[in-house]
Amino acid sequence: MPHEISGASIIFKNESGQDVFLNVEIANNFTKRKNGLMYRESLSEDSGMLFIWDQEDTRCMWMKNTYIPLDLVFLDRHSKILSKHNLVPESEESVCSNSPARFAIETNAGWFKKQGIKVGSNITFNN
Repeated sequence: MPHEISGASIIFKNESGQDVFLNVEIANNFTKRKNGLMYRESLSEDSGMLFIWDQEDTRCMWMKNTYIPLDLVFLDRHSKILSKHNLVPESEESVCSNSPARFAIETNAGWFKKQGIKVGSNITFNN
């Protein structure tokens, strides 16, 4: 059974200008960011995790003990997608932002492509 997501809803504009919603669990402290989506066997469709840091900086993520194939985007302080990465389950290779990031979002592999969301898109928070 998929892990239940509680937190916020994020709105993306896709390449057609349509709103696309993603329900996210919030990881806004050291422990939540460290644990991320580890040990979960599935993730509901249109769900993910939003990682929040207090300041922009180079951010790195890995997939240790994470069993779900994921997509990762890094975002700047203006909520603009800086880069997109495909993550391999249980990989211990660090994947880092190529410029300072304040946010990161992980979701099921292929979600961004399926929804038509590209690097350079902005998000808004819908609470």
